[in-house]
Amino acid sequence: MLILNLLRKDGEAVYFIIDDTFNKKRGKHILAEFKFFDHISKQYIWGQQLVCAIIEYRGISIPYAIEVYIPIDTAEAKGYEFKKKTQIALEILKEFEANEKEEVFVVADTYYASPSIMSICRKRKYNFVSMLKTNRILNISNEKMNISSYIKQYFSNRSS
Repeated sequence: MLILNLLRKDGEAVYFIIDDTFNKKRGKHILAEFKFFDHISKQYIWGQQLVCAIIEYRGISIPYAIEVYIPIDTAEAKGYEFKKKTQIALEILKEFEANEKEEVFVVADTYYASPSIMSICRKRKYNFVSMLKTNRILNISNEKMNISSYIKQYFSNRSS
């Protein structure tokens, strides 16, 4: 936050990027290790998953937060509190504070378009940017609506 404060200029966009990644590990002496499917290599791997956030501002990437995701069975077995990845991301986002004069864009994949994250974005007047599938259900003005209905209702098919 100190770096961000030193670089700040009123009216410039701040991108708060949330994503998850993994650490492939061979040993079993790391926090919250488990076997999960890696979509890149198309095989199951042993390791840990991490929820990360960075701030992109004026062309500079600033690491903001990283937290280890602990699966429910591991959390129960070792006495840790279980948190979904969306809950971890929400806690990280709640810690972030922006200047009122800055336009904040929260950028994440579809998985993080949860009601709690969308709610805090609305409350703080942050813009949420993500690719959404047309079958995704969002709560818009306290009304549940899938994306395809939303598009039909709020966007016209204009030919340019």
